[in-house]
Amino acid sequence: QLAAVELGRTDITLHLSSAATMPSPWVDRGDRRAWALPAATDPRTLGELVPDQPAPYPLLVTIGAADEGTIWLLNLEDLNVAITGDLTYATDLARNIAAEIAVNPWSTTVQLDCIGVGQELEPIHPGRVCTHPVADAPRIAAELLTDAVAVVDRSTRLDLPVSTARALQAGSDSWGARMLLMDAGVQQCPELDQLIELLGHHGGHTGTAVV
Repeated sequence: QLAAVELGRTDITLHLSSAATMPSPWVDRGDRRAWALPAATDPRTLGELVPDQPAPYPLLVTIGAADEGTIWLLNLEDLNVAITGDLTYATDLARNIAAEIAVNPWSTTVQLDCIGVGQELEPIHPGRVCTHPVADAPRIAAELLTDAVAVVDRSTRLDLPVSTARALQAGSDSWGARMLLMDAGVQQCPELDQLIELLGHHGGHTGTAVV
């Protein structure tokens, strides 16, 4: 399972949630949890290029850059993420995440629901970004919970993590992703608590994120 991507000046490094073995030309950078590849690598050496193959990690978003210019992307899928700190900077980061989901070419299968933050971004891509009033938070959380439970059931039956099922286009249904972006000031609800609990217990199988 992919946790993060590090885009350096000369290579790309995948950071995994747990140790795994990757084939050549990937190079182990430590404990089989970080695998690097020169940026100039011909993609055809990595495997068959399948036209219109769904992107396996649609909730991959940029979270910042290191001093030397390395760009970091975080895979939000199956995570419950809290953005804390200075309110202005935190809000800016939340908007940036929403904007990336709206325009990233690998996020075409994502539905982003915004409550209390990011409302001004819906016109960028109304097909991906939906804004809702605060009063609708329980209903939207319940909707995401229902969808996430269904995805868990499907991926469990296939014995495949969602990212792999997407790449293989396994089963008769598509493998979209959903993200709830909500201001922390919105009153918590039981539906949201249940959704967060589901994310914590079914990593790799929910196709969902809460920020």
